[in-house]
Amino acid sequence: MLYPSVARQPKPAIEDLDTATWRGRQWVGADCTAMTVAWDGTVLMFCGDTYMGRVPQMPDGPVPSGCPFTNNSLLFWRQGTFGVRYQGGTNIYGARKPYVPGFLSPSPGGFRWPAGAWVDVDNKVHAFFAGYTGNIFTGYEAATLGEVTVDPVTLMPGVWAASSGLGPTTVGGLQVTWGQAVSFDETYQYVYGAVQHVGDGYRVVVARRGRGTTGTPTYWDGATWSAAVADVAELGPTPGNSFTVLPHPAGGLLLTSCRKGLLSNKVAAWWAASPTGSWTDLGDLYTVPTVWADQYNYGGLSYRQGNMLRLLYNLNGDGVLNDYRRYGVRWAEVPFPARP
Repeated sequence: MLYPSVARQPKPAIEDLDTATWRGRQWVGADCTAMTVAWDGTVLMFCGDTYMGRVPQMPDGPVPSGCPFTNNSLLFWRQGTFGVRYQGGTNIYGARKPYVPGFLSPSPGGFRWPAGAWVDVDNKVHAFFAGYTGNIFTGYEAATLGEVTVDPVTLMPGVWAASSGLGPTTVGGLQVTWGQAVSFDETYQYVYGAVQHVGDGYRVVVARRGRGTTGTPTYWDGATWSAAVADVAELGPTPGNSFTVLPHPAGGLLLTSCRKGLLSNKVAAWWAASPTGSWTDLGDLYTVPTVWADQYNYGGLSYRQGNMLRLLYNLNGDGVLNDYRRYGVRWAEVPFPARP
């Protein structure tokens, strides 16, 4: 939950976010970005696959083998300035090796997809990272869901640790991954997951824990909270492979995501009075513009800026091989949709 004072903090302009995270500078990509706002208004963007160039404007053409790359890093905006953090503390723009160590320490190995971040009752930022193999076309094989606490001063992570009770699992023959989004009430933390229906999108599920980040989770079975993950009920929305749940200014919760389907160019919203639903489809919020033919659109995450909703969505595709500045996260700002 972001308290009202955080919601009022000034944030970077949309055009500054767009420039910093994908275009015209040395930071190119910031794929699979999970984002939150710290108590002092610092905007934190936890990033997946990201290319870093050595010059302000990278050339067109295939990605050069000498272009530094990292699977995890943290891009942040504080007091009007962008900065970056990743394991080892080396200046990322001066990196000489093709691979830069990730943000997570110690490294858990494998690819780590930022899967949600929030400010908890300890005033620190907590972030989920879901491990995976595979790809968005053939489906993911889930690995351990991990969690880190970010120091609010240095913005460096604490020890990466497996998240208690929320590892990957299979329910009814379908894979469930946890950590796409998190919400709170005065007593509980709600961790949202996704059931992967291969070829037919994802379905949202939810677990509940105490306000801290530990404790045995229970799972909403459609009527009550059950200790058995096999009882977990699908809540109704069919988002893409990632989504955000955040408080609606008029009450209740808003879920945003690209619509079901990898190539969907619609960012949509659903509303519910509580984490367990029922969820109402509020329609499309934004149409992703076409930058080049056959681009892939995914993401559709969001956060609050005053009474506006900031959306971040990802582009990828074959065109990246011709001009990799096209790759990564982009931004838009829309009004909050009216709740039912």
